[in-house]
Amino acid sequence: MSSATVQPPTSVSELQNFAQNDPQTLFTHISDLVQERNKLRRQNDNYKAQLGSLADELQAEKIRSAGACATLQGKYDELSTRYANLQTSCDQLRVDLTVAHQTAQQSATPGTTPLGISLTPATSIHGGPTQTMDQGPGSGITNQSLSKKHPDPPEFHGSGQPEEVKSQLRTFTAQLRIKLALNADWYPTEQSRLSYAASRLQHPASSQYLPFVKTNGHIDIAGGVEGLIKKLEVAYGDPDRLRSATQKFNDLVQGNKPFSTFIATFQNLAAELSFNEVSLINYLDIKKSRDLSRLMIGRKVPNTLASYIQLLQELDNDQRYFNEKHPRTNTTHKPFSNNQPASTITNSSITTAHPASPPTNTGTKPLTTTQGGDAMDTSAARIRGPLSETERARRLNNGLCLYCGTHTFERGVQCPLKRRPRPQQVHEATLTTDDDPLPTGQGNSQSLN
Repeated sequence: MSSATVQPPTSVSELQNFAQNDPQTLFTHISDLVQERNKLRRQNDNYKAQLGSLADELQAEKIRSAGACATLQGKYDELSTRYANLQTSCDQLRVDLTVAHQTAQQSATPGTTPLGISLTPATSIHGGPTQTMDQGPGSGITNQSLSKKHPDPPEFHGSGQPEEVKSQLRTFTAQLRIKLALNADWYPTEQSRLSYAASRLQHPASSQYLPFVKTNGHIDIAGGVEGLIKKLEVAYGDPDRLRSATQKFNDLVQGNKPFSTFIATFQNLAAELSFNEVSLINYLDIKKSRDLSRLMIGRKVPNTLASYIQLLQELDNDQRYFNEKHPRTNTTHKPFSNNQPASTITNSSITTAHPASPPTNTGTKPLTTTQGGDAMDTSAARIRGPLSETERARRLNNGLCLYCGTHTFERGVQCPLKRRPRPQQVHEATLTTDDDPLPTGQGNSQSLN
């Protein structure tokens, strides 16, 4: 029975039978297994030794690579610093040359400067004239054009009332972006742009960039100019800009303000909010003044916001021009004499008697008709002054008369408290006083026949 055909036992009983029946074969199998195990152990030890050698070589290579990387990183940092210093020097040289150029234009004869620089008019990409500088041989400056200088944005300090600071910040950031866009050739690198933006900040706003200034003059702010603007908005901007804009937009009405002033605020707030054009047209229709609403009667509202704004602006201009040419004149009313008691006014068919005295009003405002006040009481008209925006909005929302603020507004019906012009002539009027004999059966009266 050969070892190649012998099947290994699968149980203890088979192993016992195998050992009794063929012990030599079993011994041979066991010997082969021991030898194979020893062979595998030697191979394993050999592999371990090889792996250890490779690990040592890898570690040595890592050490050499780390040293080489450190050397390369040091050289890279040195070159970066040199490049940055060179770039800063170039930017400063550009600014100095520009200043010298402008000075030369004012002092030298037309066409040349004391430095031998030729000034040739050109046209920039922004549509304005540019300045062309052509230096002589060896100067290193040839055909260098700069766009016309745009005015600098106002310096931002970040001090004052919170609302004023927020408004100043929005103006500063907008004008800064415009300046850097129109004079992009003046500030070709992000570092030069950031340096210019930082130069327009004064204390205490300057504290937003001072911690990031390095010894070589660089400002290390992530994002460049926009990163600096974000820091300013966090420090001085509105923390809940959307909610504030929504509140201001809800409270906005034109009132007595010129339409140009009102629409500027309207568009600024609308730019902060996500309204479509149809919604803005509806809001503008609600928030415009009463005079413009009256002038729009019979006119069709345009389909676009720009057309509607233009129409309302033209109507507002026409209205204000008419008011300047035809100013309103105040009518002076002569008060009743104290010796003319107002008791009963008798007409041929109407007799109106004064009602009983209303309840005493201890407040500063006259009582309304629902509170027992007199509908013909003119005291409200005598103390009436210009309405505030809040009071006007309250009366409109509650459907009250804009003249007195107490009666319900009815279209086509004049307020009973509004004085009517007194008639110029009174025909056959007879007035009886306490000194005249009273007619029989009548009290003091005024008879109109």
